[in-house]
Amino acid sequence: MTWASGQKLHRDRYEIKQDLRQENFAITYLAEERDGKNVVIKTLDSNLLNPLSNEDRDRLKSGFADESRKLAICKHPNIRLVGK
Repeated sequence: MTWASGQKLHRDRYEIKQDLRQENFAITYLAEERDGKNVVIKTLDSNLLNPLSNEDRDRLKSGFADESRKLAICKHPNIRLVGK
């Protein structure tokens, strides 16, 4: 599933502004928080994952989760992880 400009996420906390980049099986979006602050959201593209074997899909999801765990230990005021 991809998100469209104007779509609201996470109980309307974020609004998708535009698709910034699509690479392999992930999409990076520019979004805006309710308070007007710009944020970047990266998610796996389920449309590209669905045709894969369960093994390949699980491998990509695991790699994506590993990347998020690495970001979680990053100490920077502009990096913060938000769950679904």
